[in-house]
Amino acid sequence: MRRRMAIVVKLVLRLAGALALLGGVVFVVVGCLVYFRLPSGPDADALFAALDAIAIGAFGALIGAGLIVYAGLASKRDA
Repeated sequence: MRRRMAIVVKLVLRLAGALALLGGVVFVVVGCLVYFRLPSGPDADALFAALDAIAIGAFGALIGAGLIVYAGLASKRDA
């Protein structure tokens, strides 16, 4: 029973990590698109919104990668 629970937890961690990683990449791409689509004289609010989206996406991608690595190392910890 404990082994089955460990497998389920690792699967959930990997899926959550993959979703966070993909969501982070989407935020970075959207932030870059907003940044590069700004007119030649961008206002500060639009610029900061684009940079916020890029920063949030990068943080989400790092969290997702960390969850994937943590789930991968779980088998070594449980042994």
